[in-house]
Amino acid sequence: MFRYQVASADADVRAARAFLHSYAAKVWHLARQSRLSNVVHGLESSQVAVWVTATCARAVDAFYDLAGSDALYETSPLQRRLRDMRGATQHVQVQLRNYETIGGMLVAANSERCS
Repeated sequence: MFRYQVASADADVRAARAFLHSYAAKVWHLARQSRLSNVVHGLESSQVAVWVTATCARAVDAFYDLAGSDALYETSPLQRRLRDMRGATQHVQVQLRNYETIGGMLVAANSERCS
């Protein structure tokens, strides 16, 4: 079970990294062509930021849990990573509750297309 959880958390981190790099390349390409729009790409950027942060937080939680009681001590690098990640998830731009706003905007945008 330990190896399964390590592999799963590692896959999450790699997926988050790949998605972030891919999206950053897309946004950079659009910006260089002066085609980047906050109206068009702002919602997508928010969604990417929330997902990447949540995925990384789950991975840190998994590694912290796998470390057992050794991770409790301040000398543990995982202790610091856990606190840093928890702090990052509190940022207003990447909180999971932003999915409610993003979802509402996606529903509204898609209903306009269907009309």
